[in-house]
Amino acid sequence: FRGTVTIHDALAQSLNIPAMVVLDAVGPARLVARLKRAAIAPVLPDISAPGLAVGLGGGGITPRDLVQLYAAIARGGSPIPLVDGVSDGPMVPRIEAAPVLSPVAAWYVADILADVPPPTIGASGRIAYKTGTSYGYRDAWSIGFDGRTVIGVWAGRADGAPVPGLSGIGTAAPILFEAFDRLGGSRAPLR
Repeated sequence: FRGTVTIHDALAQSLNIPAMVVLDAVGPARLVARLKRAAIAPVLPDISAPGLAVGLGGGGITPRDLVQLYAAIARGGSPIPLVDGVSDGPMVPRIEAAPVLSPVAAWYVADILADVPPPTIGASGRIAYKTGTSYGYRDAWSIGFDGRTVIGVWAGRADGAPVPGLSGIGTAAPILFEAFDRLGGSRAPLR
């Protein structure tokens, strides 16, 4: 606990207590409704309303879902279907889908995510990104975007077994930054 902090610092530093205070004020059901606007259907218990745990990964969301959510943030809050070359059949764009966030809110989130300290191999301000590590070190992820591309990285074991030392910042983020490096060429400006 670090006392009173700004929303900027809470998000950039992955502080869970301020995130839960904000989610409690907004309501977990509103968060789930916004996720659904991005065509994400988190796996939640059928018998109860979503609780605060959904704000810290307590609902089942796939890496693809997270990339789709970050793509909406990168597009100023407007959801967009992903094109990944792996899915069967063409992806059909949603017509006039409700925004996930307002353009102003999406800009603020992207601006904060651009201030997240990079892993040791990365340069700050190149991409807007976030990391996460699941309870028990079973999953580590990092998702980021620049002005043109969204990339998601998941690390872990397919059988869900823990991997001691696995973390989003230490394992997944370096891969994310390397992926952006390998895209080469000049990148579109983030801000």
